[in-house]
Amino acid sequence: MQLFYSQQISEGKILLDETESRHAISVLRKQKGDVLQVIDGKGGCYDAKITEANKKRALLSIQNQTSYPKSDKQLHLVLAPTKNIDRIEWLLEKAIEIGLSSIHFIQCERSERKQVNLERLEKIALAACKQSLTWHFPEIHAMQNLSSFLSEQASGDRFIAVCEEAEFLLQKTSEIKNEVWVMIGPEGDFSPREYEEARKAGWKGISLGDKRLRTETAALLAVAEINFIWQA
Repeated sequence: MQLFYSQQISEGKILLDETESRHAISVLRKQKGDVLQVIDGKGGCYDAKITEANKKRALLSIQNQTSYPKSDKQLHLVLAPTKNIDRIEWLLEKAIEIGLSSIHFIQCERSERKQVNLERLEKIALAACKQSLTWHFPEIHAMQNLSSFLSEQASGDRFIAVCEEAEFLLQKTSEIKNEVWVMIGPEGDFSPREYEEARKAGWKGISLGDKRLRTETAALLAVAEINFIWQA
């Protein structure tokens, strides 16, 4: 299934932006009258016929619509990104393919990166959603200070991955809620002060096993294990 994406859908019409239009018209050689499958990232999938085959702004007419409900299981990843952003981009792609509702970037005392390129990450996320048939796109949030993030209210189970003093071992027999937050710190782990601050905010220390893992490995393992528990 070749999927296209648009945010401009109204009154039975779909307008593809320049990137999607160029791919459809110039690369795939789609013509007026051809039917494309278009997603809106909010659960909607449309069969739409090309009425104007413009490589800059193609116009389509909706023929059929399918709506996919949002899952009642929500997984939110809170992450201190690594200095090498390629590793985070890889993580985002794989986490979406497995199952991810949102990703929040935090800056910690031992962080080596102070900002992320949201526009590039959103493009990677879009490609991953298309590839994995993810109908509801995950939210990608800008970097913020850990203390600022902890001051916000978050419902469901809240876990912070730590190398020591874990209160909870994530495994297939674990009982978890339908909404889960997992926080992964920078390489070098959270500082003792940060860990204590998180615990006071209601986060439980979680162990991902006895191996010392890289940031992106720990994050992907947590995403995979939580999805596995939900499906067990």
